[in-house]
Amino acid sequence: MDFAWDQLITDEDELVEADYPQDLLEKWIKDGVIHPFSPRGNKRHFYSKDVFVATVHHVLQT
Repeated sequence: MDFAWDQLITDEDELVEADYPQDLLEKWIKDGVIHPFSPRGNKRHFYSKDVFVATVHHVLQT
């Protein structure tokens, strides 16, 4: 199986379930760090690679 890293997606519910604070997600969106899109329904989705990069930068800053 071969996955294109830049095509994997996650949704907001999965991130909150994984203990990402909602406030942090909103800050990243407001600051343009991650960009939501909704391919299915009204759920906000994000590219997993973008969330990973945002997480690394956040951890390195704290």
